[in-house]
Amino acid sequence: MHRRLPPTNTLLTRAKRQAKKSTTPDKPYTLALDEQAQLAGYPDWRTLALSNGLRNAQEGDEIPLDPVLPPNFDNTPNEDRSEKELDKWWDKPFIVSRGDGTFEARALNGGAWDRSSHLGIADSVDAARELAKKKQEEWIKITSEPITCMRSDGLIDLVIMARRPDLGNTVLASALRREDVEGALAKLKVSAGGDGRAAAGD
Repeated sequence: MHRRLPPTNTLLTRAKRQAKKSTTPDKPYTLALDEQAQLAGYPDWRTLALSNGLRNAQEGDEIPLDPVLPPNFDNTPNEDRSEKELDKWWDKPFIVSRGDGTFEARALNGGAWDRSSHLGIADSVDAARELAKKKQEEWIKITSEPITCMRSDGLIDLVIMARRPDLGNTVLASALRREDVEGALAKLKVSAGGDGRAAAGD
């Protein structure tokens, strides 16, 4: 495996662009994303995306108070946001002062389809930042878990939903019978356990 590169937003953007260029009828976008992740030193795209999300959430010193947000920031479908806006704001918490003297932690993370998500309210800026980091990390870990998707043929796919609206979903296992799902999930959890520990330490 290649030397692991820092999971920055720039790396994800570059990998995504290269994956789009290399996608063919025989190489789906999800496979191309995995290949780009491996070139960056990660076992697959899921691990790279999770590492990036945790890196963003852990940058507590950069959680801004009352930032200047783009126009209609909380009234825009996520899929209509520009790549520049997503790179700057996706999975990056911020703090908003409230009229009663408290502080609200929010993040544009897909918890809502057209606005940033409420992460909680605290009595001080420091407490709001700690709350933002904790809740955002929890959200990233939850949304990085595989889910079952029923197909029209009655079989089941195990899928990791895209971390951003401009990225494709990752199919981890395809065309499973109902009785095979539990075993496939168990194998994925064993594999993700090691990767998850390594990713969290980046």
